[in-house]
Amino acid sequence: MKKFTIALLALLLTICSLSAQEAAESPSKESIVAAYLSSGRYLDAMAAYRELKGEMHPVAELLYQGLIHRALGRTQASRRSFQDLVEQYADVCSGDLIDSCLVEVTSLSLLAGDSSGLRWLQRTLSAYAQAPEDACPLSRARITQLELMAQERLAALAQPRMRLVHQRPMDTLQMQLPYGLPTVSITINGIRAQAIVDTGGEGCLFLNERTSRRLGLQVELKPGTLNSVAVLVGEAKIDSIRVGAATIYDVPVFVSGAAPLDTLRLPGCERVLDSVRHIAQEFYDTPVLGLKLLQVYGALTMDLGRNQLILRSREATPERPEQLPNMYESQDKLYVQGLLNGVRSTLMLDTGSDQELGLSERFALQHPSQLPLPPLQQLRQLQVNFHQTNRLETRLLEGASFQVLPDGPRLVKPGLTLRIDQRAIHQLHVGDGYLGMSGLHACGSRFTLDFVNMRLSFD
Repeated sequence: MKKFTIALLALLLTICSLSAQEAAESPSKESIVAAYLSSGRYLDAMAAYRELKGEMHPVAELLYQGLIHRALGRTQASRRSFQDLVEQYADVCSGDLIDSCLVEVTSLSLLAGDSSGLRWLQRTLSAYAQAPEDACPLSRARITQLELMAQERLAALAQPRMRLVHQRPMDTLQMQLPYGLPTVSITINGIRAQAIVDTGGEGCLFLNERTSRRLGLQVELKPGTLNSVAVLVGEAKIDSIRVGAATIYDVPVFVSGAAPLDTLRLPGCERVLDSVRHIAQEFYDTPVLGLKLLQVYGALTMDLGRNQLILRSREATPERPEQLPNMYESQDKLYVQGLLNGVRSTLMLDTGSDQELGLSERFALQHPSQLPLPPLQQLRQLQVNFHQTNRLETRLLEGASFQVLPDGPRLVKPGLTLRIDQRAIHQLHVGDGYLGMSGLHACGSRFTLDFVNMRLSFD
């Protein structure tokens, strides 16, 4: 979906007649909204949009609504916006824009588990196929491709989909924090296991090959990549997972075939490597509950003082339209926007990281006065990444401050340690960095991720 999102944003900028750079030099309200959307600053885009008061170009308006609804997890509303654009403005839109909107409809229909959008797509494509070629926004070959895509999505919807049953309005689970990472006890296909609660984890459930075999899964592994590392990967479905009182059926699982860590070698560091090898292997053997599985709930609260994970059903999580969202989703990741030493930044929420704050070096170099680069230092830690290991070199900026927007100074936290990373964080997600468990804990010992209202809050 990423490349189609980029295409939509580029087209939105074109409609507004300005590039992001031009918008900064001679900003109009409409172009500012488009520039914010193109840079992934959805909350800033929403704030700028409120000042337009209905002045936006109608095509740009529907594009904005489609992108914002999707970022806030409102897949049905997002799909309807893209459909309305095609139905109402196909005669004034380019073929590329119509194509991108139709692809978004297919993806959003699959996410929502609703075939109505795909049926609409089939009717639309049938009408296009019968129209004269010079009056059709798409080529005959592209129409055929999209028809096949719609059929594949309908076939996928006919398969058993993940569903949650026997859920209480509120379920409190005991949580453990080994090495700073939140884990809870779950049952997978009748076998009990501790699982990491990872908002930075893609998909629903992640297992390594050794754990999947222990659970009786037969998964065909093929060459692929994970976190930019070449490994064998595979996909399957698990019959059921029990999390607290609730049971989740037909859970998609991603399996990594990374080699056992006892095969790792790091010349000159064997003693240190031996001391951490069993710890790293323990974590690689631990199942990971990813964001898509966590979002079947309405909200989750981590109480780090009591070591509790509190899960609320969607029915028990009321909509609060009077509260502005301060959290959004992009490419299966959760983000907050904030001020990092006074610099606007977008950080991924990553409860699967034990760090406080991480930032890409590329972003820091753009703001040398607020984010000066400290000397590169080699930490005592080892970076263990699947079948690779190396000494961790990074830059640590002490005394950094972070403020979650748009909630103002209530969530300012000074004195944080900012890790400015040489690795290409921007290749792993679209943010400028990440906010890990230690950073969340520093902001408050009890915090809630509300997926209904897309808000991060601290008690």
